[in-house]
Amino acid sequence: MPPRFFAPKLSALDVVVTLPLDEAQHLRQVLRLDVGEIIHIFDGKGQECEAKVEYVGRRDVRVRPVASVQPLPESSLQLTLAPALLKGRQLDLVIRDATMLGVVAIQPLISTNMVVPAAVAQRGSLLDRWRRIAVSSAKQCGRAVVPEVRSPVDVGSLSCNDTSVSRVVLVEPALQVNGAVDLVTLVNQGRPDSLTLAVGPEGGWTSAEIEKLGNAQFIPLTLGVRTLRAAAAPAVLIAALLSHWGEF
Repeated sequence: MPPRFFAPKLSALDVVVTLPLDEAQHLRQVLRLDVGEIIHIFDGKGQECEAKVEYVGRRDVRVRPVASVQPLPESSLQLTLAPALLKGRQLDLVIRDATMLGVVAIQPLISTNMVVPAAVAQRGSLLDRWRRIAVSSAKQCGRAVVPEVRSPVDVGSLSCNDTSVSRVVLVEPALQVNGAVDLVTLVNQGRPDSLTLAVGPEGGWTSAEIEKLGNAQFIPLTLGVRTLRAAAAPAVLIAALLSHWGEF
């Protein structure tokens, strides 16, 4: 398969597209492709094309879409992941894996027990990096859709206004949250069209946050008796749900 490149300005066949700077650099300096070579480009919204490299300059790379490509099918489940911010670059891994597993949006959460300082969480450079990671992951796994990565918000900002969206919050077994269900009970309630999954930080949710999420109609869920690492829990939860609902 030809190498894939993110081209957000892709519009139509035979309309020349200039690749973003980082994509152009990858084509020119890493893969060392030249004029006339065939690549695939995708716009992050579901469109993918075969394209021919027309110009390779010191900064610009221009390509011409020559044929439409059938993109990989997306899940019919509109899944939004709402992970708490994690220390270091752990959230990078969460975003990478969630993109590969098919989420449509990622809403980072500012929580009480997170290790990351709140001021750091709001840096624009972090958001830019997370969005680049989502693009890179989509390129690697073959998706033509790049999930929306949103600016971090407080846990209490999660809304319950849209009644068409189901909501689940992963809670630690030790919390003993009233009304918590296990995975089998949850999946037996039926497969929703849209689902938001909230997953806490290394220090877990506070009781006040659990109450806020409950008020926002989040169903508390446990995944057995083991306490999962915060960076691993989102992928485990998403994969388990998709498997039960026949996506794998």
